[in-house]
Amino acid sequence: MKTIGNTMTKKRVADVLVDTVIAVDVKRVYELVGDSLNGVIESIRPRKDLQWVPVRHEETAAFAAGAEAHLTGQLTVCAGSCGPGNLYLINHKASRGL
Repeated sequence: MKTIGNTMTKKRVADVLVDTVIAVDVKRVYELVGDSLNGVIESIRPRKDLQWVPVRHEETAAFAAGAEAHLTGQLTVCAGSCGPGNLYLINHKASRGL
């Protein structure tokens, strides 16, 4: 449960996802704004310990997250919306030989 003022509210799935990402010490999430990710973005917005980095294309998110992880040795996250956006994430994974 999460407290907002004097009101108790249930945690949303997006809140649990963001808490989990923070628990493994991720500092940034690269993603394209899309309806399926709005809940995640809204969960990241008030946090000081996780940065949302907006991009214009899912493949850009994948390349940026991959480059940051490679350069820093730290886990980094990219997210794509449902539909064709997921294919762009797979393209990057294939290009990395993973």
